[in-house]
Formats: sequence, C-alpha cells, structure tokens
Amino acid sequence: MVFLLTLSLLLPGSKVVADTQVVNRIGGHNSIGSTSPSETWYLAEGSTGGTFETWVLVQNPGQDTANIQLTYMTDSGERPGPTDQIPAGNRRTYRVNDTVPDEFNVSTRVTSDKDVIAERSMYWEMSIQQRIGQMFMIGIDGTTLTPEAEDLIRTVRPGGVILFGSNIQDAGQLTQLTADLQDFSLRETGLPLFISTDQEGGTICRVRWLDDAVPEANITSTEQAYQTGFNRAQALKALGINQNLAPVLDIGVEGDFLTKYGRCFQGTPQEIGELGESVISGQKDGGIMSTAKHFPGYGGISFYS
Repeated sequence: MVFLLTLSLLLPGSKVVADTQVVNRIGGHNSIGSTSPSETWYLAEGSTGGTFETWVLVQNPGQDTANIQLTYMTDSGERPGPTDQIPAGNRRTYRVNDTVPDEFNVSTRVTSDKDVIAERSMYWEMSIQQRIGQMFMIGIDGTTLTPEAEDLIRTVRPGGVILFGSNIQDAGQLTQLTADLQDFSLRETGLPLFISTDQEGGTICRVRWLDDAVPEANITSTEQAYQTGFNRAQALKALGINQNLAPVLDIGVEGDFLTKYGRCFQGTPQEIGELGESVISGQKDGGIMSTAKHFPGYGGISFYS
C-alpha cells in the first residue's frame, strides 16, 4: 500500500485503487471500482498463483479511441503487459495469468493517452472439499516438515497449522519450519497458511526464549497490555507465526485452572474486556492476528480437559 501511495504522489492525477475484491468463480465478475476516469491507474495486488485468476477491466467512456498499456509489477520486477486500442464507448478485459502466470503478488499499472476507467478482479476456484479443508487448523508431528506432514496438508488442504511446544526447538529451526510450511502450502493449494501458536505470556508460552514472562494476571493497565501485545507480535512475526491464540478473556474464579497459572486478566468484565482489546490492538499493530479464547469458557474449571 505504501508503494502504491508513493506512486500516486509522484504522479499527480493518477488513480490508486486499493480494492482487494476476491470472488468465487460461481459469483461472477462483481468487483467494485471507481467511476472517475484517469489516464493513469495503479491497481492493488492480485494473484495468478495456485487456483487464483486475476483480470483487469479497462473502460473507455470517452468519444475518442484510447491507446492503453498494461504493466505488471511483480516481486521480481516490472513485466510489460498488453497494449491495446479501445474504441470510444467500449471496454476490454485482460487475463493477467496469460502474461505473468504463477505469481502470488501482482500489481497493475494502466496508462492511456485518454481518460479511462480501470478495475481489477480476482477469482478463486475451489471445490467443496477444498473449501471445507480451509476451515481446518491442523497439528503436525515433529520439528521439520516431514513427508507425513506434507501428505496431511496435501490431503486436507487446511487453512492453518497450529504449533505446540513439541514442534519448537529454537529460532532457526522454527523460522525454517514456518517457511517450509508456507512454501509447501502455496505450491500445493495456492493459498498461504494461518500459522498459530499459544503465546499467552507467563506459563503458557510455546516460544520459550522470548521475553514474554509476564502472565495476563499481572497486566494491570491498557498501556501495558498494548505494549505486551505489540512486542509479542513483532517477535512472533519474525519467526513466521502470523496468528496468536491469545488473549484469554475468560473470567477466572479463584482457585480454578486459569487463576492457578495466572492465565486471565483480573478485574470486572468491563476491565477484562478493555485489557483484552488493548492486547489485540497491540498484536494487530505488530503484524499478527489474534484469537480471543476460550469458548464457551474455562472459568470455574478446576482441571484441564
């Protein structure tokens, strides 16, 4: 987004469309774009990898023929796309996959000698079995991507993988594992993974070497909660983990499983909610997703099941 915005500032009058519309093939072409014409357009990232298709629509609302040029910007640099002449009052569609196949990050620049309107749509083709697989978060055995784990991902095509302490040894091993998981998923399914772990702080920390020793029970202010979430997120993101199964938002009962290990915030439901919201905000700003837990609740439970 910063890259696209910078281009807009360098080229006054150009249009930046930050739409990320993704529709299933059954849904048809229903991407929403701007209706204000311009000679230069920058369209947000699409994808031609895996099961994705990206299309660019260019409309000429004027009274003269428009000469257009599409340029695709990929991780490896710019790639020239189609050049075309669009008669007055007509439109054309261009399949990005035909020029830059198997690219997971493709932005598009449209230039024209006349004012035109440009849109980008991305389609995602999946069978019902593949869609169901995306609803699963699975665990794997071991500290490397084994053939057994590969077979499981290939068969289930899951939306995510959860890592436990048994999967984690040190920073180098963990970074390699998360990278291998993402690479394999992208090759097999065309989709990245949610890679998650339980990093609550205090006793429940899967990544033991991080400076994350403060349990939720000892977090007393929203400022502390935010900073804890932010620092934790940056550390996890650097290791390839993009989702934390925290914070705990249960209301603990003295002596139960949660309070025994300091796993929940102290205070009224309102205060607990505010602290949890601050942790989530910090983790979001630090670059990862959060999962508030537990449902339907662990409060009052004296044992772990």
